[in-house]
Amino acid sequence: QANGEVYTFKNPEKKKENDDIYTIHASVVDKAGNETTKEITYSVNRFGSTYQLVDDIKEYNGKYKNKEYNVVVNEINPDTLQNMSVKVSKNNATAQLNPETQFTVNKVNVNGSWNQYQYVINKNLFEKDGKYSVLLYSQDSAGNVNENIDEVKKANIDFGVDKTKPKVVSINLEDGTTYAENKMNGQISVNDNLVLDQVTIKLNGKTEKHTNKDDLYNFAISEKNSAQNATIIAKDAAGNTTTLDINDFFVTTNLFVRWYNNKPLFIGSIVAVLVIAGGAWYFLFAKKKSSNDE
Repeated sequence: QANGEVYTFKNPEKKKENDDIYTIHASVVDKAGNETTKEITYSVNRFGSTYQLVDDIKEYNGKYKNKEYNVVVNEINPDTLQNMSVKVSKNNATAQLNPETQFTVNKVNVNGSWNQYQYVINKNLFEKDGKYSVLLYSQDSAGNVNENIDEVKKANIDFGVDKTKPKVVSINLEDGTTYAENKMNGQISVNDNLVLDQVTIKLNGKTEKHTNKDDLYNFAISEKNSAQNATIIAKDAAGNTTTLDINDFFVTTNLFVRWYNNKPLFIGSIVAVLVIAGGAWYFLFAKKKSSNDE
């Protein structure tokens, strides 16, 4: 142009890694030696914020834990943010959080020019058992609406808190009980309030195969003329474990074993024998001696 020049720069290719803070350094000198220097700093921001999970949330995001933690997340953007808000969903019921009591946002600069905002969401919100999701929302000065649940961001925050142990109940096995069968189907009820991870059934110290439908777990117990023991171990996705021991039960068709292990019957039989023997002794010996004395 007259007495000067116009420089035109191509727009950076539309790639996420090209969003950044840019600075143009310009200087011009005229023939008299006068110099003018100027810097122009601007942002290229077409993809909005990126998110960075911090501290414990990195480890337990997408998992179940038996303890609550603060949720700490960094939101990084070339531009300043406004209208920041946080929602927490528990078991699909969503609530807007209060920024004065339930979460804080602190701003720090990154590399001297980018803007970083750190959200700290109070762990008290996650004290009760449940499935949680955290939703962050903001707007930047470039006009982008930023949400961590955007598929492009790959920054979903979903986790479960489970402090409750699984429930394990025996349906048809009891300690010290005898079952008159040559093969028995042991049945156990196992359930968890959120996600059950694993059930192990041991019979006499050996892990047994089992089948299950819904909350009922079945395993085979073969006949044996000695006492048997079963152990059921249930573990949920948060690592809570419940162990149920069922001890000294018999599965046998052997009449002698069944009689011996039926303590009321066994003791009653012994008492009856002693009574009969005592009566017989009395009639055979005591009464005869009395007659002889006469």
